[in-house]
Amino acid sequence: MFFGRSELFKLTYAIIAASGSISLVGPPHIGKGSFLYHLSSLEMQERYGKVHRAKLSRCLFVFMDIRFYAHKSWDDFFQVLNKEIVTQCQRIINVDAAACGGSEGFSALLDAITDQSYHPVFAFDSFEKLRENERLSGPLPTFLRSEGYRVSYIVASAMRLDEIFVNEPLSSPFYNIFDHREIGILAPANAHELVTVPAEKVGLPFSTRETDWIIE
Repeated sequence: MFFGRSELFKLTYAIIAASGSISLVGPPHIGKGSFLYHLSSLEMQERYGKVHRAKLSRCLFVFMDIRFYAHKSWDDFFQVLNKEIVTQCQRIINVDAAACGGSEGFSALLDAITDQSYHPVFAFDSFEKLRENERLSGPLPTFLRSEGYRVSYIVASAMRLDEIFVNEPLSSPFYNIFDHREIGILAPANAHELVTVPAEKVGLPFSTRETDWIIE
């Protein structure tokens, strides 16, 4: 169950269908991670990406919350990411035979995915956490861009990309692979639905006064 962000869903699906990437920037706790997680939902794709149905059906969505792994070394980070790719995609395609070690393993997994005519989509939440680990964030932009021609990155963060990768010059071509969007809190009507609809579905509706108090 997801409420709001309809235009953002439409935009993001259009960007994915065009094999592009997007950076979403907004304050904490406004549902950026939930938005990323629901991108793989067939219901959301049917509701907001119907015009791109054929291309979205050949996409493999991999969600990862960066805050749990941003402290890791380069090899350990990719070890975790590669395992997530296998875990989240193995029911759809055969990736078991692909290597799972380091950035080389990541590239090998992309080979396995694209060889089967699928398009990988990586939804990275809490991307700003990479700023805390320069040994990882330093070389990451160059590597991500090198694979950007065959993947889509959907990243959500509380900071702009240039604030995360402080050693990456503003002229870096890394930034050019992204469409950059700022997102804010839910519109009042969507916030009202978020509060009232789930409660009504379980037979415990809030009063008008309670709903107003929660939203405020």
